[in-house]
Amino acid sequence: MGLLSFITHMKFFKDLYKSTHSIEFIHERRTSRRKAVVYGVPFICLFLGLIFVTLMIRVPHIAKELVPTLQNSIPDITATITKGELSVTGVDQPFELKNDTESDERIHLYIDTISTTTPSIEDIIEENDTVTVLLTKEGFAAYDRGDDSTLKDDFAGIDNVEISKQTALKWVERFVSGPIYFLFAAILVIGLLFYGALKLIYLGIWCGIVLLIARIAGKKKEDITFGQVVNMGFYAITLPILVQIIALFSRISLPFIYTILLVALLLFAVFHKSEEKEVEKK
Repeated sequence: MGLLSFITHMKFFKDLYKSTHSIEFIHERRTSRRKAVVYGVPFICLFLGLIFVTLMIRVPHIAKELVPTLQNSIPDITATITKGELSVTGVDQPFELKNDTESDERIHLYIDTISTTTPSIEDIIEENDTVTVLLTKEGFAAYDRGDDSTLKDDFAGIDNVEISKQTALKWVERFVSGPIYFLFAAILVIGLLFYGALKLIYLGIWCGIVLLIARIAGKKKEDITFGQVVNMGFYAITLPILVQIIALFSRISLPFIYTILLVALLLFAVFHKSEEKEVEKK
């Protein structure tokens, strides 16, 4: 069993290596669904596991850094949401906090619930900000420079919620050391399983689009089928996911790079002419 396990793992990593650069290898794997699934599913699980471990280490670390920030930098403010509108007391507004953490990350908080003109997140983002958070009367916005994404939402439907500085401190401390940390882990697992399912659905959609392009270009059912494109897709996702991982840890924003690489590899693999066919023609 030990030798079999070793051989299996060696084969997995050989397939991983070849999938990053060999169109010939991806093309050859089109005929075996079992091999494709045996490689693709563990690879996606490995990717999701890496995200899980990273977040389980990183998020508590950020939470621990947040405690002294809340204690020393933020005054005794109280935020209340009533009928979908936020009001903040205990601080002059607009209130702005720029905090550089120990990990050289800058958290920029901006609160303005009294101005007649609502500020936008784009107006307050500064060059050195890692995370920028804007709180207004109607809602919030958060910008993350790591993946160049902005999350926006309003407070509509929220009523009679009050949060003070002390309440926030208790939440953070409980998260770092209590059952909430394990609840976060459980929610994260569910979220990552959902994300993995979306990855597979996304792969299936693009495999269908690539097959359609192949049919338009003259490829017949005897040349390529949807199942064969999916088989190649399990290998073609290798390079896009590895690039995603590198971009994530390097905090480099590469919009649409996953889709561009995936579609390019699938198209090259589908239209690849193997050496065997070239020999037969001669």
